[in-house]
Amino acid sequence: MRDLAELHSQYSAGKYDLLAGVRSAEDTLTEGQSYRSDQLFASARYRLTDRLALRISRDQSIDSNSNVDYPTQTTVGADYKLSDTSTFFADQA
Repeated sequence: MRDLAELHSQYSAGKYDLLAGVRSAEDTLTEGQSYRSDQLFASARYRLTDRLALRISRDQSIDSNSNVDYPTQTTVGADYKLSDTSTFFADQA
């Protein structure tokens, strides 16, 4: 069973989008083992053109970091809008 709580705030201005928040994720297995990650996270996105945007995000564990689905990590990426309904993206963590 997974319990997940997240609170975040987002700000957009012109070509910039910023997001920051806190997260707590805990998985409890049927054997009773528990794996938890408590994190602060932030991300920024900058639109270079109407079609191309660059992103960076950081998930930082602050108390426990045992949930493998929510590790401490930094991710950089790019989005390319192919059409109104399709976007190509690439991420590197």
